[in-house]
Amino acid sequence: MKAVVTMYAAPTYRKGTVLNSSRAVYEHAKGQELSGREVMTAFLLDAKNKLMHAETLGVGTIDASAVHPRELVTVMLLKQASSAVLVHNHPSGDPEPSPADREVTKDIVWALKLMQMKLLDHVILGDGCFFSMADHGLLEQFEFEFLHA
Repeated sequence: MKAVVTMYAAPTYRKGTVLNSSRAVYEHAKGQELSGREVMTAFLLDAKNKLMHAETLGVGTIDASAVHPRELVTVMLLKQASSAVLVHNHPSGDPEPSPADREVTKDIVWALKLMQMKLLDHVILGDGCFFSMADHGLLEQFEFEFLHA
């Protein structure tokens, strides 16, 4: 019996693209939501929010993708990025962040604050829609918690 593997064509990320809003990130990352597994991608940006590099940080299962803050910090230091935007998909089609999504984002915000770097957004792709943690005030909340911990 042959194993059936569903593949998807990974989006082509265009260096130099300005990613200055959650909508711009969503439009740029379209196609990633077609994966049957969660894929976590980091868009590394320069000081003018231009895409310098896109890095896949992890490929998970149908409902989870483990990413450690040190992986993002390492690639940001190596590529000399000013900031980053995380993007991952939910194969279920529902972009609502899970408790694990919120926790890993909080950990990343805190790690980047210590390194004087910034996470601008974490966008979760769903079926024709997306959820932006920045637009919903979650990144601001995590930064506030960091400053008052």
